[in-house]
Formats: sequence, structure tokens, C-alpha cells
Amino acid sequence: MVEYKWTAFSNTTLWGLLASSLGGTVPGALGAAGVPSADSGILGHAIAGNPTGALFGSFPGENPMAQLVALTSTLPGWTALPPSIEAKLLEPHFFASLVERGFGVSISRAFLIAGGLCTAAAVIPALRGKRYIYGVVLNEPGSAAAPLPETAPASPVANPPTPVASTVGTLGPGRVA
Repeated sequence: MVEYKWTAFSNTTLWGLLASSLGGTVPGALGAAGVPSADSGILGHAIAGNPTGALFGSFPGENPMAQLVALTSTLPGWTALPPSIEAKLLEPHFFASLVERGFGVSISRAFLIAGGLCTAAAVIPALRGKRYIYGVVLNEPGSAAAPLPETAPASPVANPPTPVASTVGTLGPGRVA
């Protein structure tokens, strides 16, 4: 059960970092491609709002920009793109190059967080003090550990159970089935 919690924590961290870094890098890259600033903000928000779609859309080398441009062109504040800029956005590898910097930044941050957590996981046990194993008395360092001695109950049972004669399995006095 603990493994699933750490997996959920690490995935949530990665996707959160990816969304924040895409929001910072994608509008600038769209502006560098010639997209007007108002349109790059709208399109950048659409890409950064779905980091999973952005990441998996860039893996197979496909360009989901046609769907994104069609979707965002219906939003208020969108201005029509010139055909030359739209053709540039629809090039096969444009989308992968658009999200690569944001993904690189987020994966670097995720590895730094993971490294920090691993360092903390290594240092904290070293600072916790003397080694302790439940049920074992540890002597001086380097000596063999001795198990704890068995202890008798503190007081005898007040009312011990009394044996009851059983007639199960007998056929009468002296006869056993």
C-alpha cells in the first residue's frame, strides 16, 4: 500500500512541475514562432492545462496543434493566424520542440526533489540514535546480541479450569469404541 502512495506522490509532483514549467516556456516559444502575444497566451494555456496530453502528444512525433488551434480559435480574444504562421505550427515536429524545454525543466526539478528526499531518507536514520531491535538486547558494539529472557506471568490464574469427564467415544464402563 505504501508503494502506491509514493507512486501517486511522485506522479503528482512530476505532472504539477510539468504544468508549471509548460506554462512558463510554451507562450514564449509560440511568440518566437511568430504567434501574436494574445494568441500565444491562449494557446499556451491550452497546452499547459493538459500536461499529460502535451507529453504524450509529443512522443509519437505527431502534432496535435491542428486540434489545439481549431479549439482555441473559437475562444474570445483569438485573432486569426496568418497562413505562414499556421503552417509553421502544423509542421510535424513543431509540437515536440515546443514542449521539450518545459519537460526538461520539470524533469530536472523532479530529479532534484527525488535526490533531496533520498538524501533525507539516508541522513534521518543515521541521526536517530542507538540501534534498536524489538525483543533483542544489544550489548556493546561488535558483541553478539542476546535475546530477552522469558518471563513468567506476574500472578497465577485465580480460577483454573476444572477437567470434565467425557463419555464421547465409549460404549459403557470399560469398553472403548
